[in-house]
Formats: sequence, structure tokens, C-alpha cells
Amino acid sequence: MSIEVLIRQENRQSPAMRVTPGGVLVLLPLDVDPAGERAQAFVEAELVRLPEPGSSGEPLDREMMLSAWIPDWREREWQSMVQGIMTA
Repeated sequence: MSIEVLIRQENRQSPAMRVTPGGVLVLLPLDVDPAGERAQAFVEAELVRLPEPGSSGEPLDREMMLSAWIPDWREREWQSMVQGIMTA
């Protein structure tokens, strides 16, 4: 499987890498040659650290998430309603 890697040079101090929906964006300082050893070593080292596609850990449990969020949402809505009545 291949990953699209886009390299962009910017006015920055150190290299950085960001994962985007379209692939990987590598940000290099202006003084670093994108085809040079430093850039290639950085990209290789960072790509190794990425998790395998589709290995997002445990699957999300919708029921558990909703049971945790609904009481908080209900309390915020109740407080908002009470505040609206008190200021009216």
C-alpha cells in the first residue's frame, strides 16, 4: 500500500509531518533540500511511526459514548433553560 507524500518548504526552524485525509504533508525549512539525505531520513523515520491504516485501536462503542454524553448534555440544557427563565 502506498501513501501520497507531499513535501512543502516553509520559513520554519525544523521539519514537521502532518497526516491529512489525502496522505502525508511534510513541512521542511527553506534551507533543507527535499531530495537530500536529511529530508529523506526525516520522512522515513516519521513514516515508520505512523500506525497501520485501519488500526485505530478499539472500536467505538456508540451506546457507551451516548450514555456518557446524554447526562452532561441534559444538565447543560437544563441550566441554560433555567438561566433563560431567571433573566427574562
